Amino acid sequence: MAELVLGNHDNPRIASRIGLDRARLAQMLLLTLRGTPTCYYGDEIGMQDVEMPPHLIVDPIGKNAPGHSRDPERTPMQWDASPNAGFSAVEPWLPVAGYYTETNVEVQRKDLRSQLALFKRLTELRR
Repeated sequence: MAELVLGNHDNPRIASRIGLDRARLAQMLLLTLRGTPTCYYGDEIGMQDVEMPPHLIVDPIGKNAPGHSRDPERTPMQWDASPNAGFSAVEPWLPVAGYYTETNVEVQRKDLRSQLALFKRLTELRR
């Protein structure tokens, strides 16, 4: 059986690579094809890479090869609109996205047309 993967911690997020609309389509494809789907955290809500100022880079590759950091796709999960996107009570080691108040799990749970709603319907269909 094939393992199906759209993204991981070493590559830009799917929504950053192909756009939000196409990311929805990719998620649909991922979750309806035969095989074992693997979803990188945040893809279920359409998270995108975060602009990373050089002084905030912690990725060893990014520190040694400017412009090649993997930190933009490794930012904290956006749970809600509270400080630090609900990820932590303290400032995380990587910054949260500037759009986290609009794109987060809490907001998308209330929207039946959201990326999260689509993800949930498709995972239920897989069962």
